[in-house]
Amino acid sequence: MARPRKATENKKTYRLIVRLNPEERKLVERAAKTVGLKAYSFARLKILDGRIPKPVLSEIDLATYLELKKIGVNINQLARVGNSGRFPVGINMLLSKLSEHLEAIIRLLLDDSNSENR
Repeated sequence: MARPRKATENKKTYRLIVRLNPEERKLVERAAKTVGLKAYSFARLKILDGRIPKPVLSEIDLATYLELKKIGVNINQLARVGNSGRFPVGINMLLSKLSEHLEAIIRLLLDDSNSENR
């Protein structure tokens, strides 16, 4: 079964030609890719709505974000305890481990941001 025809007022029949230099084109294509759109769809949204859709996160990025959020909550809880003057036994060792994990996650995120798999 064929796709139903669009109403005449909904057909996209007009073109708007925009001239870009190679660097500008790369910027538009890169921005469109981060939100999961083709360059022409991205440009249409930006021109007509003045908005840019939220970037599409890969499952790995989402999992990393959630893990960082959990670590942040833990650090906040530790800071509250620290500011109250009641330091639990072994807090220094725990804080140094958290710091090491955080540095490892940041290194992985920086390495991943340069990958071509995005």
